[in-house]
Amino acid sequence: MPLTPPSDCDDTSIWNFAIGSNLHPEKRQGRANLCIDEVVPGKLQGWRLAFNLKSIRWLEPSMAGIEPEPNSTVHGVLLRFRPEEFQKLVQSEGDGHAYTLEEVEVEAYDGRRFPAKAFRALPHRTLPEDVPPSLRYLNIIREGARLSQLDPAYIQWLDALPHTEKPPWLCWISRTLISTVMWVGRLGCPKCGSLLLRALRWVDELPEPLHLLRVPCNVLLLAPVLLLGSLHNLFQTLRPQRDC
Repeated sequence: MPLTPPSDCDDTSIWNFAIGSNLHPEKRQGRANLCIDEVVPGKLQGWRLAFNLKSIRWLEPSMAGIEPEPNSTVHGVLLRFRPEEFQKLVQSEGDGHAYTLEEVEVEAYDGRRFPAKAFRALPHRTLPEDVPPSLRYLNIIREGARLSQLDPAYIQWLDALPHTEKPPWLCWISRTLISTVMWVGRLGCPKCGSLLLRALRWVDELPEPLHLLRVPCNVLLLAPVLLLGSLHNLFQTLRPQRDC
């Protein structure tokens, strides 16, 4: 079947096939003030959902991407961006230091086929094997799949995936850090969050005997971010809700 993007899609539009946290509408809206022109559910054959992107160990055990596998199919949503908006998405996803962009052909649920770009872990950032993600991250994907009305069988498969347990205090740090990075991205600085995460990853990968510096370096990087994020979350909680 030939590729049949919508007739109102101009030649400069870029389609991204989202399979991870960007399945969730709130995460898409809250990421770097992204303006998405169209959302179309679909599936990609010959690829699988992989949790093989090496992340910061204490932050997330792994992150999602795609990996080729002949007899597998990964479901997700096609997101149509203008080029400048797509660049903001790339910046918010590591700015080329975490993922490479794979050119794929996605079949929409209505039968149309789209050329799209999907995120795949860079070779030097790929784990030897998949590692179950945190429950926080996995639940975002599960809820996003439901809100995006993906195939029920695929949602059932997501529900059965295992996750990695984390202590409550570490869950709080991860949740506060990610929400702060997203907030700064919405303010128009998605690259700031990317640079912070790169610095934290560099600290996490310090070799011996420099690994003794991990704790003080993490404290220096995280303390102001967590304080800012906590104050922002407190302000959001105390702020009077306006009637719609």
